[in-house]
Amino acid sequence: KGIRVLFIFVMTQYFGALGQYSLTLNNAAVQVWSNSYMIAKIMIVVLIMIDILAHRNYKVKRNNFSVAILIMALVCISIYESATKNETITFVFRLFLTIIIGVYIATKFSGGQILRMLEIAQVFFLLLTVGFIALFPQYAFFTDSNGQRVLLGIYTTKNPCAFELVFGALLFYIEMRTSVKSSRRAFALCMIGMQISLAFQCRSLGAILTGVIVVVITEYLILNKKSARLDYLYIAINLGFFVVVLFLLPLCAPLMEKLGRDITLTGRTNIWLSILQFLKAGNYLFGYGYESFWNNESITGVLYQFYASNGVKYNYTGAHNTIIELLLYCGIVGLTVYFVVVLNLLKRTTKFEGIKGYLILIGFLFFTIHGIVERSLSDSAYDTMIFILLLTIGRFQEKKEDFHVEKNNI
Repeated sequence: KGIRVLFIFVMTQYFGALGQYSLTLNNAAVQVWSNSYMIAKIMIVVLIMIDILAHRNYKVKRNNFSVAILIMALVCISIYESATKNETITFVFRLFLTIIIGVYIATKFSGGQILRMLEIAQVFFLLLTVGFIALFPQYAFFTDSNGQRVLLGIYTTKNPCAFELVFGALLFYIEMRTSVKSSRRAFALCMIGMQISLAFQCRSLGAILTGVIVVVITEYLILNKKSARLDYLYIAINLGFFVVVLFLLPLCAPLMEKLGRDITLTGRTNIWLSILQFLKAGNYLFGYGYESFWNNESITGVLYQFYASNGVKYNYTGAHNTIIELLLYCGIVGLTVYFVVVLNLLKRTTKFEGIKGYLILIGFLFFTIHGIVERSLSDSAYDTMIFILLLTIGRFQEKKEDFHVEKNNI
């Protein structure tokens, strides 16, 4: 129970808290919150170690070992080349805690219990968001260049806020599709409607389309009892996207202009080109360090020169693509390790049934599609935790109780 409570608190932070509340609180209060959530993560790991020792469960699962290899490889590579090694080690330590927690949760708890913990954390996040909108609308909204009022919530930019709300709606979509209690389905439907309405106020077309695509593919596979190789699907989605960007979008330029859009995906393709040019001229084999790269002004200044030469008006932080972000952090060597390990973990034909089936499929699709246009795999982010959960959870057989979420109340 202690691990469950602490996990809910940590996931509330991963979903976005404390966010812009820090603008309205004094530094001491913000520091207390930051320290408390880090302490909570360490407490979870301590409780995990106690549980393992108490049950004398020293068996290392193959998939857990693979995740450990992936992380340690990326860590060694990024620390080796990082210009700010101490900062990189800090980020890596936070990622290490996230992975330990994610692997344990996926191994120890049933699909229904995991879903319920994520839902409770999401409810707390929504309460914080709605409260912030009511109390501090001057921070919760901004007016864009077209004069439209755009929701930021407790985030500082609209897209992350929209994607989080869409993911929250997907969590309650699982509840609605798997629960046998009409009251739970009705509550889930209300939560979906609330989050989608907020997501629309963010005016992020990509986030809304992501949610629609995830639901369509999920329903097709589950209702038709289809199986799918997730490793093939991961390659197909990422490769297909880059084919569309490189070859199809330029052909659709006139149509995109009429729709008020451009083929750069609001500047993303220029950012990707700049990063690739930057890496080609520098440490393309090993990259520049996990997450710490963006805090090193002496190196980012060089990248921003490439930004300027390719027409990027602002010094954006983040590659807006998971693969290119990892390439920037760990180079070709690190990205190769990532694909070898992750594709090995995803290398299975899975029939998606019950709550675990929904969690695996929706988590996988959301992480993959979201990672096409936004940064992912940060050390303390909900998408990273979901990624670790789905990589681990898929190796375990579906339990009978997972088909009825209400049996797994926590």
